[in-house]
Amino acid sequence: MRKFYILTLMLLFSISLVGCVEDKTSDNVKKEEEPKEGNPRILTEVGQVYEDKDSTTELMAIKDVDQTVDMGPLELTVDQIKIFKKYDMDERTIDFFSNFTSGYREEFEYAQITYKVENTEDRNVSVGYPIDAIVLSTGEHIESATNDFFAKNAGREFSGKSYKEGGISLIFESSTAEEIDSIKIITNDVFDDDTDEVIADPQQVTFEMK
Repeated sequence: MRKFYILTLMLLFSISLVGCVEDKTSDNVKKEEEPKEGNPRILTEVGQVYEDKDSTTELMAIKDVDQTVDMGPLELTVDQIKIFKKYDMDERTIDFFSNFTSGYREEFEYAQITYKVENTEDRNVSVGYPIDAIVLSTGEHIESATNDFFAKNAGREFSGKSYKEGGISLIFESSTAEEIDSIKIITNDVFDDDTDEVIADPQQVTFEMK
């Protein structure tokens, strides 16, 4: 009986050890699969490339802005503008981005604009997309509400003095970084939550890209 008990313990220990080895191996595999270039959002130099199993993203242009736009009680500080090119996409990725373009496209370029919005007053206010649209120097006009795929909108309600950080990513229909000399942003209406009145009209500010 004692011998059987010892054999049982040894068997359980062996199973536990195998499980540990399998878990460690699994961790190693995950680490090997992690991208080496980092997320495309943190690419900092033109020409840098991020590759994953779904697509390739290349940084085509970058502009450090750090400029504040007055939106009544709100202050919109545009931090940075980047232009990326996305290509080598698999079918699933192409299908996803077709929701934000005019149709099936195997490659495209897009602008990513990061910003901060701060309510400087105690009253409650709201805004949809702080950047309602952009206009490229090529003449192309792109609206945020129907074309943004970044999903980091920092708009909506601001309860008293507070701030939010966010961004938008908008795909160009035909323009490229090489053609774009400047990008104009058009801000949105700002509303007083208590009266539903517009307390700040849209502003237009142009940022040079070259």
